[in-house]
Amino acid sequence: MSNLAGILCGQGKFSEAVAPNEEALQILDKVLGTDNEYTLSTLANCLKMYEELDNKEGLARLRARYDAKHAEFMLMNKKNEVQYFISVLLFMDLFIYSFKFFLICFYYFYVLIFDVLFFLVNRTILKRR
Repeated sequence: MSNLAGILCGQGKFSEAVAPNEEALQILDKVLGTDNEYTLSTLANCLKMYEELDNKEGLARLRARYDAKHAEFMLMNKKNEVQYFISVLLFMDLFIYSFKFFLICFYYFYVLIFDVLFFLVNRTILKRR
């Protein structure tokens, strides 16, 4: 159910994702308990979905059902998203610098080859004279 809700959210169909997400949250809450990471992850998905829909009633209901102890998980989830974003930026930065290095090496290799060829051609021309 949670996967279906995730697919619907990914397609921008947040209103259609409410029922499967809520059902998945209820099942996980009963089976695994409120402290389980899968339950809390599904809770985070529900909260994000309600934020996207600007559904204040759904947000208030979920926040009332899960106490402040779970807010710590929500903050940790936000930190993980920020850390992921930073790692993506660092990777892009590394890629850009690697590409710049490649271009510089290619340029100097090209200049070296051009200089060697120019030298050889001039030497050959001078020998013929």
